[in-house]
Amino acid sequence: MAPGAPLPSDRPDLPRLVDGISSWPFFPEKRTADGTLREDGVSIVGSLELDRFMTVPHRKLAAVETMLQSLRESRSFEEAEQRLRRQGIATDLSVLCDKLWDAGLVLDETGRPVPADTPLERNFVRLARVSLRPVEPAFRWIGRNLPGVSIVLVLLLVLVWSFDLLGGLRTLPGFLPPEGATWSGVISGLLLLGGSFFFHELSHGAVAARFGRIPKRFELGFYLGFLPTFFLRVGGLYTLTPRQRVCVWAAGPACNLVLAATTALLALNTDGKMEALWARAMYLNLALGLFNLVPFLPTDGYFIASTLLRRTNVRRRAWSSVRDFLAGGRRPALVLGLYAAGFAGVVGFLFGGRLIRILGELPEHPLSSLARLALMLGFIGLVVARWRRAKRTRGRKRQRDGGVATS
Repeated sequence: MAPGAPLPSDRPDLPRLVDGISSWPFFPEKRTADGTLREDGVSIVGSLELDRFMTVPHRKLAAVETMLQSLRESRSFEEAEQRLRRQGIATDLSVLCDKLWDAGLVLDETGRPVPADTPLERNFVRLARVSLRPVEPAFRWIGRNLPGVSIVLVLLLVLVWSFDLLGGLRTLPGFLPPEGATWSGVISGLLLLGGSFFFHELSHGAVAARFGRIPKRFELGFYLGFLPTFFLRVGGLYTLTPRQRVCVWAAGPACNLVLAATTALLALNTDGKMEALWARAMYLNLALGLFNLVPFLPTDGYFIASTLLRRTNVRRRAWSSVRDFLAGGRRPALVLGLYAAGFAGVVGFLFGGRLIRILGELPEHPLSSLARLALMLGFIGLVVARWRRAKRTRGRKRQRDGGVATS
């Protein structure tokens, strides 16, 4: 049957899978010197074309692959379960169907992949999406020549800083001059912010291209409805090795820290308005680089930390463990409890700071402040509505067909 065809009427209770589902190693097994298994590995199962995956313990991978084959070849849920029992696999098939729906690896009634039901998708209000297909050759060239380009840039930076150190450094301005609400301040701030994000994401894309993963598109919007977010969608990033994934995620903050050093040097050797401009760029890149290393939001630091700790789905598991604890269950694991507390603290600090700033500017700029407040609250309301809609959808799927193919 061709992709995009309607769901067959003789398979009403059986999900139809997207094409091209395969598996890749995510975390390798850990063994002692004598070969004893110390920690099981983790694999991912999904679609490279759709860039959608779910994690599976390595010890269960063979059973999951057999279950997927049974779903493809059977004509009913009962027949699929019978096939698995004959092969000695006593696993709840509906649990796998749940995960397939969550990951967006199932086709709907029209033959299109269902939307992926992930916390990141529900929390992100997308404002724009730009395809990067026209610039794929540029990313491929950067990826091939990345080592040489990086070495040249680092050597130039070190050389220039060395000459400046020999000549003596002047003190950077301790405080940035107030820009006020002038058009020049707004425009310069937006240009500096856009340029910093551009080079941050370009660094991610360049390192990913070095490992054979070309960025697909650029997206911008608001995470949680009030945090401006810009990022590249890199297809198949999770199919890279852990070391390669860490390199990709670390490239963005590293680029901002290099830009902070560069603009600091420029601020040290200029005067007047240009000194203030470069100093502002330095502080902005320093803040952006350090903020992206915070592990409590879905920033580069979160993905780096979860990879180094060999943890998967930390966000979802953290909130599930907190809900279970509040319902009378056992205490969350240390890592999950720290993440939940850190996330709540960081979001509360950022949201409270932004709200206080808007309210503080309300007397002087009532119209613009009210507009910003309404926009922020509207985006937050949209995120809350998405969570409620997702919860209702999961409930309907659990009731449909006796709980089969739910999420």
